[in-house]
Amino acid sequence: MAVLCATGFASVAHPCATGFAPVLVGRRGCEAASGSATTQRPTPAMILYLIRHGESTYNATGRIQGQSDVPLSELGRRQAQAMADSLAREPIEAIYASPLRRASETADFLAAALGLPVRYDPLLKEVHAGAFEARVRDEILAEYPGTIAHWRSGRLDFAFPGGESRVDVIRRGRESFTAVCRAGHGHVAIVAHGGLLLAGLKELLGLHSTEPPHDMANASITRLSVNGHGTAELLDFDNTDHLTTAGLGRTNGEGLSEPMPNREGEAPAEPPPR
Repeated sequence: MAVLCATGFASVAHPCATGFAPVLVGRRGCEAASGSATTQRPTPAMILYLIRHGESTYNATGRIQGQSDVPLSELGRRQAQAMADSLAREPIEAIYASPLRRASETADFLAAALGLPVRYDPLLKEVHAGAFEARVRDEILAEYPGTIAHWRSGRLDFAFPGGESRVDVIRRGRESFTAVCRAGHGHVAIVAHGGLLLAGLKELLGLHSTEPPHDMANASITRLSVNGHGTAELLDFDNTDHLTTAGLGRTNGEGLSEPMPNREGEAPAEPPPR
Protein backbone atom coordinates (compact mmCIF):
# COMPACT_ATOMS: atom_id res chain seq x y z
CA MET A 1 0.00 0.00 0.00
CA ALA A 2 1.32 3.44 -0.90
CA VAL A 3 1.99 5.87 1.93
CA LEU A 4 2.91 9.54 1.90
CA CYS A 5 6.51 10.00 3.00
CA ALA A 6 7.87 12.99 4.87
CA THR A 7 9.41 14.15 1.62
CA GLY A 8 5.99 14.34 0.01
CA PHE A 9 6.37 11.34 -2.27
CA ALA A 10 4.31 8.18 -2.60
CA SER A 11 6.29 5.19 -1.36
CA VAL A 12 5.74 1.54 -2.22
CA ALA A 13 7.82 -1.28 -0.74
CA HIS A 14 10.45 -2.36 -3.23
CA PRO A 15 13.34 -4.29 -1.67
CA CYS A 16 16.77 -4.20 -3.25
CA ALA A 17 20.27 -5.32 -2.40
CA THR A 18 21.26 -1.99 -0.85
CA GLY A 19 18.40 -1.91 1.64
CA PHE A 20 16.92 1.21 0.04
CA ALA A 21 13.30 0.13 -0.14
CA PRO A 22 10.97 2.93 -1.30
CA VAL A 23 9.80 3.44 -4.85
CA LEU A 24 9.47 7.21 -4.97
CA VAL A 25 7.14 9.20 -7.16
CA GLY A 26 8.66 12.67 -7.33
CA ARG A 27 6.60 15.83 -7.73
CA ARG A 28 9.56 17.69 -9.21
CA GLY A 29 10.83 15.95 -12.32
CA CYS A 30 13.07 17.53 -14.92
CA GLU A 31 11.22 20.80 -15.38
CA ALA A 32 10.77 21.53 -11.70
CA ALA A 33 14.42 20.72 -11.04
CA SER A 34 15.41 23.31 -13.63
CA GLY A 35 13.20 25.96 -12.08
CA SER A 36 10.55 25.97 -14.84
CA ALA A 37 7.23 24.16 -14.71
CA THR A 38 5.61 25.61 -17.81
CA THR A 39 7.90 25.18 -20.82
CA GLN A 40 9.35 22.33 -22.87
CA ARG A 41 7.94 19.44 -20.92
CA PRO A 42 9.71 16.09 -21.45
CA THR A 43 8.23 13.42 -23.66
CA PRO A 44 5.47 11.47 -21.82
CA ALA A 45 6.73 8.34 -20.09
CA MET A 46 10.36 8.93 -20.97
CA ILE A 47 12.50 6.21 -19.37
CA LEU A 48 15.91 7.13 -17.98
CA TYR A 49 18.49 4.38 -17.43
CA LEU A 50 21.14 5.60 -14.98
CA ILE A 51 24.24 3.40 -15.21
CA ARG A 52 27.28 3.64 -12.98
CA HIS A 53 30.59 2.73 -14.61
CA GLY A 54 32.14 -0.69 -14.07
CA GLU A 55 34.89 -1.24 -11.52
CA SER A 56 37.93 0.94 -12.27
CA THR A 57 41.56 0.32 -11.43
CA TYR A 58 41.20 2.83 -8.56
CA ASN A 59 38.06 1.09 -7.31
CA ALA A 60 40.03 -2.13 -7.21
CA THR A 61 42.85 -0.58 -5.15
CA GLY A 62 40.64 1.50 -2.84
CA ARG A 63 41.67 4.93 -4.12
CA ILE A 64 39.46 7.99 -4.32
CA GLN A 65 38.84 8.75 -7.98
CA GLY A 66 37.05 12.06 -8.37
CA GLN A 67 38.00 13.29 -11.82
CA SER A 68 41.17 11.17 -12.07
CA ASP A 69 41.00 9.66 -15.56
CA VAL A 70 41.52 5.98 -14.83
CA PRO A 71 40.38 2.99 -16.93
CA LEU A 72 38.20 0.04 -16.08
CA SER A 73 39.78 -2.95 -14.40
CA GLU A 74 39.46 -6.34 -16.07
CA LEU A 75 36.54 -7.11 -13.74
CA GLY A 76 35.03 -3.74 -14.64
CA ARG A 77 35.13 -4.64 -18.33
CA ARG A 78 33.30 -7.89 -17.63
CA GLN A 79 30.74 -5.98 -15.56
CA ALA A 80 30.23 -3.47 -18.38
CA GLN A 81 29.71 -6.29 -20.88
CA ALA A 82 27.14 -7.95 -18.61
CA MET A 83 25.31 -4.62 -18.24
CA ALA A 84 25.32 -4.10 -22.01
CA ASP A 85 24.06 -7.62 -22.66
CA SER A 86 21.18 -7.08 -20.24
CA LEU A 87 20.09 -3.88 -22.03
CA ALA A 88 20.70 -5.02 -25.61
CA ARG A 89 16.98 -5.54 -26.28
CA GLU A 90 15.79 -2.36 -24.56
CA PRO A 91 14.43 0.39 -26.85
CA ILE A 92 17.16 2.85 -25.85
CA GLU A 93 17.44 5.68 -28.40
CA ALA A 94 20.41 7.65 -27.07
CA ILE A 95 23.43 7.19 -24.80
CA TYR A 96 24.96 10.07 -22.85
CA ALA A 97 28.18 9.58 -20.91
CA SER A 98 30.85 11.24 -18.86
CA PRO A 99 34.06 11.61 -20.89
CA LEU A 100 36.16 10.15 -18.06
CA ARG A 101 37.63 6.83 -19.17
CA ARG A 102 35.92 4.53 -16.69
CA ALA A 103 32.52 5.88 -17.82
CA SER A 104 33.31 6.21 -21.53
CA GLU A 105 34.67 2.64 -21.66
CA THR A 106 31.51 1.39 -19.93
CA ALA A 107 29.38 3.35 -22.40
CA ASP A 108 31.30 1.82 -25.32
CA PHE A 109 30.06 -1.65 -24.35
CA LEU A 110 26.46 -0.43 -24.31
CA ALA A 111 26.93 1.45 -27.60
CA ALA A 112 28.24 -1.69 -29.29
CA ALA A 113 25.28 -3.73 -28.02
CA LEU A 114 22.72 -1.16 -29.22
CA GLY A 115 24.44 0.12 -32.36
CA LEU A 116 24.33 3.71 -31.11
CA PRO A 117 26.89 6.49 -30.81
CA VAL A 118 27.88 7.88 -27.42
CA ARG A 119 27.19 11.55 -26.68
CA TYR A 120 29.77 12.87 -24.20
CA ASP A 121 28.84 15.53 -21.69
CA PRO A 122 31.53 17.01 -19.38
CA LEU A 123 28.77 17.99 -16.94
CA LEU A 124 28.45 14.26 -16.17
CA LYS A 125 31.96 14.01 -14.68
CA GLU A 126 32.32 12.87 -11.08
CA VAL A 127 32.85 15.37 -8.26
CA HIS A 128 36.33 16.93 -8.37
CA ALA A 129 37.82 15.63 -5.12
CA GLY A 130 40.86 17.92 -5.20
CA ALA A 131 43.61 16.87 -2.79
CA PHE A 132 41.74 13.64 -1.99
CA GLU A 133 42.11 12.21 -5.50
CA ALA A 134 44.31 9.13 -6.05
CA ARG A 135 44.63 8.62 -2.29
CA VAL A 136 43.31 5.87 -0.05
CA ARG A 137 40.83 6.68 2.68
CA ASP A 138 43.20 5.99 5.59
CA GLU A 139 45.64 8.61 4.23
CA ILE A 140 42.86 11.16 4.01
CA LEU A 141 41.59 10.41 7.52
CA ALA A 142 45.10 10.90 8.90
CA GLU A 143 45.87 14.13 7.05
CA TYR A 144 42.44 15.80 6.93
CA PRO A 145 40.49 14.77 10.05
CA GLY A 146 38.63 18.08 10.27
CA THR A 147 37.75 18.03 6.60
CA ILE A 148 36.41 14.50 6.86
CA ALA A 149 34.18 15.60 9.76
CA HIS A 150 32.72 18.37 7.59
CA TRP A 151 32.11 15.88 4.78
CA ARG A 152 30.37 13.50 7.15
CA SER A 153 28.06 16.30 8.25
CA GLY A 154 26.48 16.33 4.80
CA ARG A 155 26.88 20.11 4.46
CA LEU A 156 25.92 21.27 0.99
CA ASP A 157 28.63 23.95 0.98
CA PHE A 158 31.45 21.54 1.87
CA ALA A 159 34.19 21.67 -0.77
CA PHE A 160 37.10 19.27 -1.13
CA PRO A 161 40.46 21.05 -0.71
CA GLY A 162 41.21 22.24 -4.23
CA GLY A 163 38.02 20.63 -5.55
CA GLU A 164 34.26 20.99 -5.83
CA SER A 165 31.45 21.30 -3.32
CA ARG A 166 28.36 19.13 -3.12
CA VAL A 167 26.38 22.11 -4.44
CA ASP A 168 28.63 22.23 -7.53
CA VAL A 169 27.87 18.59 -8.31
CA ILE A 170 24.14 19.04 -7.73
CA ARG A 171 24.11 21.97 -10.15
CA ARG A 172 25.97 20.03 -12.81
CA GLY A 173 23.72 17.01 -12.41
CA ARG A 174 20.61 19.18 -12.59
CA GLU A 175 21.80 20.94 -15.77
CA SER A 176 22.77 17.74 -17.57
CA PHE A 177 19.65 15.78 -16.58
CA THR A 178 17.39 18.68 -17.56
CA ALA A 179 18.99 18.86 -21.01
CA VAL A 180 18.52 15.11 -21.50
CA CYS A 181 14.88 15.32 -20.40
CA ARG A 182 14.23 18.10 -22.88
CA ALA A 183 15.87 16.30 -25.81
CA GLY A 184 12.68 14.37 -26.64
CA HIS A 185 13.96 10.80 -26.25
CA GLY A 186 11.62 7.99 -25.30
CA HIS A 187 14.31 5.82 -23.68
CA VAL A 188 17.77 7.18 -22.87
CA ALA A 189 20.82 5.87 -20.98
CA ILE A 190 23.16 8.03 -18.90
CA VAL A 191 26.50 6.39 -18.07
CA ALA A 192 28.36 8.25 -15.37
CA HIS A 193 29.54 8.14 -11.76
CA GLY A 194 27.96 7.33 -8.42
CA GLY A 195 28.17 10.84 -6.97
CA LEU A 196 26.89 12.60 -10.08
CA LEU A 197 24.11 10.08 -10.71
CA LEU A 198 22.91 10.22 -7.11
CA ALA A 199 22.93 14.02 -7.18
CA GLY A 200 20.83 14.06 -10.35
CA LEU A 201 18.51 11.32 -9.09
CA LYS A 202 17.86 13.13 -5.82
CA GLU A 203 17.19 16.40 -7.64
CA LEU A 204 14.57 14.69 -9.80
CA LEU A 205 12.93 13.06 -6.77
CA GLY A 206 13.27 16.07 -4.46
CA LEU A 207 15.41 14.28 -1.88
CA HIS A 208 17.97 15.98 0.38
CA SER A 209 21.58 15.04 -0.31
CA THR A 210 21.85 13.31 3.10
CA GLU A 211 18.79 11.11 2.54
CA PRO A 212 19.19 7.58 1.20
CA PRO A 213 20.23 6.15 -1.15
CA HIS A 214 23.94 6.80 -0.49
CA ASP A 215 25.66 4.51 -2.96
CA MET A 216 25.39 2.67 -6.26
CA ALA A 217 27.23 -0.50 -7.23
CA ASN A 218 29.60 -0.61 -10.18
CA ALA A 219 27.74 -1.29 -13.46
CA SER A 220 24.38 -1.07 -11.69
CA ILE A 221 21.24 0.05 -13.52
CA THR A 222 18.67 2.47 -12.07
CA ARG A 223 15.51 3.26 -14.04
CA LEU A 224 13.18 6.24 -13.75
CA SER A 225 10.06 7.26 -15.64
CA VAL A 226 9.48 10.96 -16.31
CA ASN A 227 6.00 11.75 -17.63
CA GLY A 228 4.62 14.71 -19.55
CA HIS A 229 3.69 16.48 -16.32
CA GLY A 230 7.30 16.47 -15.13
CA THR A 231 6.70 13.77 -12.50
CA ALA A 232 9.64 11.43 -11.91
CA GLU A 233 9.01 7.89 -10.68
CA LEU A 234 11.77 5.58 -9.49
CA LEU A 235 11.11 2.21 -11.11
CA ASP A 236 14.22 0.25 -10.17
CA PHE A 237 17.25 1.24 -8.09
CA ASP A 238 20.83 -0.08 -8.18
CA ASN A 239 19.90 -3.28 -10.00
CA THR A 240 22.77 -5.75 -10.35
CA ASP A 241 20.86 -8.91 -11.33
CA HIS A 242 22.82 -8.96 -14.60
CA LEU A 243 26.07 -9.20 -12.64
CA THR A 244 24.74 -12.07 -10.55
CA THR A 245 23.62 -13.89 -13.71
CA ALA A 246 27.11 -13.44 -15.16
CA GLY A 247 28.69 -14.77 -11.95
CA LEU A 248 30.39 -11.45 -11.17
CA GLY A 249 28.73 -10.19 -7.98
CA ARG A 250 28.58 -6.60 -6.67
CA THR A 251 31.45 -4.18 -6.18
CA ASN A 252 31.12 -0.64 -4.92
CA GLY A 253 34.66 0.70 -4.86
CA GLU A 254 35.75 3.74 -2.91
CA GLY A 255 33.86 6.98 -3.28
CA LEU A 256 33.26 10.28 -1.53
CA SER A 257 30.14 11.21 -3.44
CA GLU A 258 27.83 10.91 -0.44
CA PRO A 259 28.27 11.51 3.31
CA MET A 260 30.89 9.11 4.62
CA PRO A 261 29.30 6.79 7.20
CA ASN A 262 30.14 7.26 10.85
CA ARG A 263 30.05 3.50 11.27
CA GLU A 264 29.44 0.66 8.83
CA GLY A 265 26.22 1.45 6.98
CA GLU A 266 25.30 4.43 9.17
CA ALA A 267 24.64 7.80 7.55
CA PRO A 268 24.60 11.06 9.52
CA ALA A 269 21.67 11.02 11.92
CA GLU A 270 20.49 14.60 11.32
CA PRO A 271 20.49 16.17 7.86
CA PRO A 272 21.65 19.80 7.89
CA PRO A 273 19.31 22.62 6.85
CA ARG A 274 18.75 22.62 3.12
